[in-house]
This record gives sequence, C-alpha cells and structure tokens, in this order.
Amino acid sequence: MFGGAVTQGCCVQLRSQQACLCQYARDPSYRGYVNSPAAQNAARECGLPNLKC
Repeated sequence: MFGGAVTQGCCVQLRSQQACLCQYARDPSYRGYVNSPAAQNAARECGLPNLKC
C-alpha cells in the first residue's frame, strides 16, 4: 500500500476477495480503493487478471 513489496499473505487475502472486487468497484464508498494505483499494482503483483466488470 505504501510502495513496498506485496506479501504472500496479502495476495492470499486479495485472491479470496476476487469474486467481490467488481461489487466493491461499483460501490462509491470503495471504488477509490479498488481502482487506486496501489490496488492495481497489488493485483498485478499477485497475478490477478485486470478487473473488468
């Protein structure tokens, strides 16, 4: 989140939430977090596909 390497634990958590990410991306309360450069970088480093809702 602050420019450091993404940990394996973070990737596990991100993968477990993958099915919910589109729902979060549509919610104005969470959209900024899901679409932030840091979140996109974390997803990329964890090998998650680009979020296309």
